[in-house]
Amino acid sequence: MPITYTNRKGVTYYLCRGSTRTGKPRYTFAREPRDTPVEELPEGFRISESVNGVVSLVREAPTQLLPAEVAVVEAAVRRHPQARKYRVAVRRDRVDIYEQTGADANTLAAALRVERLRSQWPGGGTPRVPRTACPLLPGAALRAGRRR
Repeated sequence: MPITYTNRKGVTYYLCRGSTRTGKPRYTFAREPRDTPVEELPEGFRISESVNGVVSLVREAPTQLLPAEVAVVEAAVRRHPQARKYRVAVRRDRVDIYEQTGADANTLAAALRVERLRSQWPGGGTPRVPRTACPLLPGAALRAGRRR
């Protein structure tokens, strides 16, 4: 059975092995199995998830922190009234705490709903937006391979 990992966003990834140009094994996580699915974690590696939910395979490195020290920090973050805004990342010699700033994805999506535009459009219909127009920046055009 291939190795899978479900990140904090609920997306399941499969560990796959390919090869580099020189023939060395290359391990990647993919949403769908590709190349050769891996059934056993390579020795000396562990699965890591970044604060943004990106899953990767990293080499195990000894840490200077005790598991009890990390557990104290994680418990303190969980007790915070807005704990969901914080992510804890353990590095070799430190513990990093990341804070989400600005609106979360659900609030931003609600603010950018197209429903408000429909009521302002003449005739009440749905406005036709050219494929090159950027819906977040009115008047901005997207050009492949070029910056404005």
